[in-house]
Amino acid sequence: MEGGAADFRLPIYLFTEAQWVSRSGPLTIRDAHAVFDESRGQLIIFGGTNTSGVYERATYLWSPAGGLGIRGATDSGPAGRTGHAMVYDAEREAVLMIGGLGEDEIDLADVWVFDGTEWTAIEAPPAAVERRRHQAMFDRERNAVVIFGGRRGLGLSVGIDRRVMPPLGRGRPGNRRRNEPGSCSVCGRSASASDNLRIVSCCNIYS
Repeated sequence: MEGGAADFRLPIYLFTEAQWVSRSGPLTIRDAHAVFDESRGQLIIFGGTNTSGVYERATYLWSPAGGLGIRGATDSGPAGRTGHAMVYDAEREAVLMIGGLGEDEIDLADVWVFDGTEWTAIEAPPAAVERRRHQAMFDRERNAVVIFGGRRGLGLSVGIDRRVMPPLGRGRPGNRRRNEPGSCSVCGRSASASDNLRIVSCCNIYS
């Protein structure tokens, strides 16, 4: 559970036996995002700003057994941000972080993978991931990460559903339902050997 933004606190609560129980002292961060890493049994928390308004770049990890831990920021790691999306990717058995708003108030067009130890950047179609205040989820039926909504630029809403598939050469055969070669049905852009993510639809609603 993510906690209070107004007072810069992010307490962690565990819901057990029909009640919420505080399991950790609050982090002094607001607008951070959290997702549960199913493979390692821990909550991953990233982003947001501290009490001085500085964008947080450290990664926090929490588990019922181990409590709260921290992975310090590195030069090779992701930039601080708010408004990003985080999702557990069951295909990679890792956490994905997508886009968000950077320190210079610029929409970020990047995707990062956290394997429980370190972050690694992967390439992705900018048109699909350059946004903030969006949502992402993992579609277990199609073995794909789904990105939806958000805002871009001067506050323009991104009301288009976009799906980004797992890396080329991975995933279950037969999951591609349309645009078999991994091309967009509107702009015609095709996935190439250099793409780490397969395009299902980058310009239109996919159904």
